[in-house]
This record gives sequence, structure tokens and C-alpha cells, in this order.
Amino acid sequence: MGNCRNLRTSIVRSLLIGSLSLGLAFNNLQVSRTSITAASAMGFTYYVDGANGSDSNSGISRDQAWRTIQKAANTIVAGDTTTILPGKYYERIRITRSGTSGAPITFQAEGSVITRGFTIIANYISVFGFEISDTPNHSNDGWGIYVEGSYCDIEENYIHSTLEGGISIYSDLGREAGTSYCLVRNNRLYRNTLAGIVVYGRNNLIEGNEIWGTIQYSPGYGDADGIRFFGSGHIIRANYIHDISYGPENTDPHIDCFQTWAGGDREVGHDIAFERNVCINLEAHASGEVGQGFMIEDANHLTIRNNIIRAYRIVNAHNSSYLKIENNTFTNDLSLPLNYHPFMIDLGETPYVVIRNNIMYDPEAHVLIADDQSGQGLDVGYNCVYRSDGQNPEGNPYQHDLWQVNPLFVDPGANDFHLLPNSPMINSGITTDYVVDDFDGFPRPLGFGFDIGAYEFPYRISTNPPIVHKNDTLSITIFFGTNGQPVTITSTLPIQLDYLSSTATCPATVTYSNLNRTVTYTGNPLPALDCNLQIFTQVNTDQKVSVTMSTTIDNDLLTLQKISKSVILNGLPHYLTLIQKKR
Repeated sequence: MGNCRNLRTSIVRSLLIGSLSLGLAFNNLQVSRTSITAASAMGFTYYVDGANGSDSNSGISRDQAWRTIQKAANTIVAGDTTTILPGKYYERIRITRSGTSGAPITFQAEGSVITRGFTIIANYISVFGFEISDTPNHSNDGWGIYVEGSYCDIEENYIHSTLEGGISIYSDLGREAGTSYCLVRNNRLYRNTLAGIVVYGRNNLIEGNEIWGTIQYSPGYGDADGIRFFGSGHIIRANYIHDISYGPENTDPHIDCFQTWAGGDREVGHDIAFERNVCINLEAHASGEVGQGFMIEDANHLTIRNNIIRAYRIVNAHNSSYLKIENNTFTNDLSLPLNYHPFMIDLGETPYVVIRNNIMYDPEAHVLIADDQSGQGLDVGYNCVYRSDGQNPEGNPYQHDLWQVNPLFVDPGANDFHLLPNSPMINSGITTDYVVDDFDGFPRPLGFGFDIGAYEFPYRISTNPPIVHKNDTLSITIFFGTNGQPVTITSTLPIQLDYLSSTATCPATVTYSNLNRTVTYTGNPLPALDCNLQIFTQVNTDQKVSVTMSTTIDNDLLTLQKISKSVILNGLPHYLTLIQKKR
């Protein structure tokens, strides 16, 4: 679990850094909880108190609170918010009243609120901060949260031990447009049956969720997956799937971090992007019972970019087409048995696949398997394939591959797959229009060319310490490389930070302008990949606020490079609160 925590921290880091434009239409799925809360303020706020309330009360104040959440669901209208006070509510809430654009209906937990979950057959519904368990034995109500509707916002819930699954964003076949533009973010899903999240419909955003411990319906029946996906236009981003293992409750499931197939009530998965996800699924139990990153059947136009996948089998794709697999870091585990057929990528009757700029680290067996039909339109190259035990990987390199070349990670044993300054992955990839940033959200390229793998080097920002209060010193370090050309770095400080001093490791002039609140580094140092500019500041406010350090780097590239880093002043970062919640 120590390595898992490191990966969770890396995910959280990527969420704190603002996502850059992906140049794709469905990137407009970004939804702001702040805007939802502000919109809800146009309505009324009601209260539910399971210990002291009464459904005959008005609900408009804490001392006039209702007793049940269902009373609120049956009463409130568009723009209203219900605050549920701490307690256990042994009820399954059914929501059929819709909010409207700009005036959603919001249910938010105050403190520890435990329920049997929500069935939502409505639009513009927001559900924040609940613990959900002990769901009924029912196809829909058995899910922690079940949604048939559009513009839902499901955030920061802890869902565990459910009978059907964690979260279902569902639509019937042919009615996909009725379940669209939902946001499922920062939920924790543990020991749910079948899957942590299942998404259908159109243009939904599944982001920042943690899924672990999924189990079969009963030993010997059903699978145990992370995320299942159907429909189109979704973004599945920065989710963390881990520790779904074989045992007494999981005797023989297929365990896939991401899975899709066609048939029945399911629309073919197509035009979906997977980015910045982490999957740890190094399971090898029996033939057909192994851990897979992606199990893809009957899908098309999927984009898999900037993911970190550690699995017995990485991508298993059949009867599909037009897959783009670019700038990922894939790893097997050389200690696992070979007799259950591990591989990096297996393509069966899957033409028009692009596989570029990936690092394939410690492949146990085949790097790429492709049948004759899959050879049509196959575009492979600029990948790094390396075994740390010195043995030659199975297969042959494609054009521009780096075969048995050590990628030089920072610490692969600790799951830190950032590149060292002398990594041969730097600037060795091919330019691609489908990858515009990296796992941490930094733009690509940040040098002469694209780096291979999920991380781009060398520009990044770090702050220390991670939690600061008034009068504390906050150190901001900008790491960068130089190419022998003049370098100008301009870093703008927020008003909550006072400038103290600065240092630079590569020779240059560093100045500070109090008028513009900018620190400027100018110089023409020799080529180097390990320069840094360190700026010391002092916190001048006692307000809890998120501030952003923005930096522009001009290194004689075609375009200016812009990077940023956010930090919380005077309080715990939001993600630490989530992680510290009792599982």
C-alpha cells in the first residue's frame, strides 16, 4: 500500500494543477462546483435532521428540520439546496424532481451522513459528501448512486459494500442523449460488487475517483472491475484503481481496470478519452483470470494517453478499430508467472491502431501481438521497450523504437515514473496532435520535441512546505532545462505572498519587480537539464485560500511555455481531507 499512496499523491497533484485545453469539443465537460453552489443560492436552503427533525416541520431552519431525506426530495424545487445533518439515515432516497440550467437541486452532507444511497431519475441533481452502504437488493436501487438523467454532479461521496455496484450513470439503448453531461468526481468506492463506476450515455466526465476492493456478486459469479464504459464523448481522467484482488470473495472474476463491450442494452463505446489514470492490477490467478488494464471489445475511436498502467496484461483489444495509444507508461511485473499469457498490447481483428511515444517497462512476454486484420493501418513507433533484468524483450522493434534502453525513471520501485534529467526519453518522441499535455498537466512539448512516456521533462514547479499559514515561509522552486539559447523566466506571485529572496543554480540574473510582483530570471547558461530557480516568499494573510504561482518560460522555442502550481494557504489541502477520511 505504500506504493499506492505514492501514486495517489501523484494523481492528486495532477488534479490541483489546472487542466489545459485539450482542443477537443468534449473538454467543455468541465463543471464548476462553485458555480453550482452559487446558482443554488438563488433558491432556498432546507435542513434534514434524522435525530431531532420532523417531516411535519417547514424544513427552512435547523430547528425546523425535516426528519427524512426523502421528504426533502419530494418537496424541494429547482435552485433549492438541502443540507443533511450528521447521522445514520436508513433510507434509500428516490429523486424524480429536476433542477434546471443554472438552478440545480442540491443534496449536501454536513459531517458524517450515512444513507442507503440515491436513485436519481431527473436532471440537474447534485449529491455531495455522503457515505453510502447497505443498498437494497434491487437492480437499480442496489447501486450506491444510480442516475438516469443529465447534468448530474456526484462528488466526494464514500460508497462501499453495495449489492449491485458503486455508481451507475445509466441510459437505455437508443436513449443515450437523456444521460449526458454528468460529472462524477473525487468519489471513493470500496468493496462494491461488479464495478466501481459504470457510465453510459453521452459526454460525461469521470474524474479523480478512487476505486479499490471490488468484489463479485457472490464467489464464482460475476466480474470485479474498476470502470465500465459505454456510449460516447466521455472523458475518463485521473482515476486511481488498485487492490482488486483474488481471494475468498473473488474466486474467479475477470479483473479489468477499464472494460467495454457491445450487445444487450449497451451502446458501443466510441469517441472516449482516457487520460492521467493510474491502474495497478498485477493479478495472475489462472488462465483467463488475470489483471488487465484495458479490456476493449467492439469499440472504436478510443484515445488512451498519459496513463500509468501496471497490469499483467495492459491493453487487450478485439473487434475494435481506430485506437490511439500514446504517451503512456506501461509496466508488467517480472516476478509474476508466465503461464497465463501476459502481454503489453494484444490486438485481435482491430485495425487502424496508433501506438506511439509509450514506455513499456519490464514486459514479461510479448510487447505487441497483432493478427493479420489488425495489421491494416497499424502505426507503431517511437516507443521505449526495456527489461530491467537485462533480458531482451520478446518481439522486434518498430521504426524509431528505443529497444532495451533504460528510460531512467526517478524511482520505479516507488512508482515514481518521472524522468531523470539524463533520461534518453527526453525529446525522443514524435509530435502528435492528440496529446497536448502530460500526466501532471504540463504542456507538451517542453523542449526540442515530445518526450516518451506519461511525463514530460524538464519544466515543473514544486512548493514546500505543502501546508503554510500566515508568516510562514513558502519556497517555490521552478525546475527547467536549457538548450544553449537565451532563457527568460517570469514568475508572478499572488498578492498573498511577499517576496523575500531568490537563488538560481544556472548562471543568470534574477530580479524582482514589486510593481508587477514578478521574479524574472534572464541569462544564457550552457545547455543543462537540471537548472532551478528558487523563490522564497512569506504568507501575509490568515484567510484560507488557494493561490496559484504562474510562470512563463521563453527558451527560444516556437511558443512560450506556461506552467503553474496551486497551494492552499492556512488550512489542509482539500485532497488531504479526502484521503484522511476513515475507510
